[in-house]
Amino acid sequence: KHIGDILLLTEEIKNPLIREDAVAEVGSALARLGRNELALKQYREGIQVNSTNLEFRREEAFHLNRVGRVNEAIVKLENILNDYPEDNKSISYLGRIYKEMWTNSWIKVSDKSKRLKLAFETYHWLIQSINIYMKGFQVDLRDYYPGINAFTLSMIAIHLADKFDNKKAPDPDITRIRN
Repeated sequence: KHIGDILLLTEEIKNPLIREDAVAEVGSALARLGRNELALKQYREGIQVNSTNLEFRREEAFHLNRVGRVNEAIVKLENILNDYPEDNKSISYLGRIYKEMWTNSWIKVSDKSKRLKLAFETYHWLIQSINIYMKGFQVDLRDYYPGINAFTLSMIAIHLADKFDNKKAPDPDITRIRN
């Protein structure tokens, strides 16, 4: 738990092969300590050592999101998915970001009825998250995480639509999710 000692580990290693492993260990240790800004710095250093390291690229995006640089994180993940369209971990990270954007849009509203209404009004983030999680589930049916998230968020979207959507002209995205 001595962050200075952890950081010293990567500073002293010059051999790129060993340095890459050290960066991975240090980044992971810093993340476990909740030091996302320092973990981000480590993973960016790792990318300089090996720009093709998928884990470093993925973790860079994850920690960008954690330090509040959401748009950068989305761009990084979309770039990864351009290179590796079936990388389920990146797909799940992206789905999580959109889910967090949706929950952050209404979570601080204390009045329950206003919170529910706002959750419905900002459902475009919810739909985006559902779509991404469904893609992840379709990529690998054995990976339950995106499937469970897609299903759970779909049920929430349907519940909100049952309360607030126009019954005569239902939203096409909600209709697609129902089906």
